[in-house]
Amino acid sequence: MGTYHKIYDIQRQLLVFFYIVFCLSLIFPAGMLLNYLFEPHWGIYLIASILYIALCAIAGAYIFVITLLPVKLMRGFDHIQNSIADGSINDDAQFSKALNHFTIKYFNYLFFDIEQSGFYVNQTGNIFYSNIFNSEISKRKDEFIEKTKDTQLVQYIGKFKDKDFNLHFYTIPVWFGNDYLGYMVVGVRNKLGRFFIGFLQDFENLFIDDQLLHIVNRIKRKQS
Repeated sequence: MGTYHKIYDIQRQLLVFFYIVFCLSLIFPAGMLLNYLFEPHWGIYLIASILYIALCAIAGAYIFVITLLPVKLMRGFDHIQNSIADGSINDDAQFSKALNHFTIKYFNYLFFDIEQSGFYVNQTGNIFYSNIFNSEISKRKDEFIEKTKDTQLVQYIGKFKDKDFNLHFYTIPVWFGNDYLGYMVVGVRNKLGRFFIGFLQDFENLFIDDQLLHIVNRIKRKQS
């Protein structure tokens, strides 16, 4: 583990520590408030305790996700970057399959759980899906191409039934400068808020676009 990762881990651990201290420090004031608002009764204290623990747990899980995502993403994606650099990944099929597998494996959190992924490469016109993918979404390739050619923003497609649960689908246009390279489409368990939509945007901008450009340039050299 490098120095940067060590520093990041220490920062994350300190954040968790101070969050726990903060939650514990509110117990006494909360108890005083209950005494002021209600007549003392064990049932009220029990319900209030359960609600407080649930609230702290949910907020803690959210903090855990948003602090762990960046460093875990950098560590995991490094394998794909290295494989492109040494030639282990040298075409659109290999890149797309590796990217789909990585996306589903690493984005598997309570608030940010990607279940399905597809990747379209404009240079070849090929699209590659994860092993399990919604059949209705897979039929809309041409529609998504037209939509993602006109924007660089993540777009919400809608909610679709998939076996025993619903998935929310999003398209992520892939651009490098003014060049349209393709798009990614992902299905998540929960509809994403602005923060996680922004994270998908950064995922494309900081990790995907330049690596796809390397693959596209290799394809062009092979075709020439």
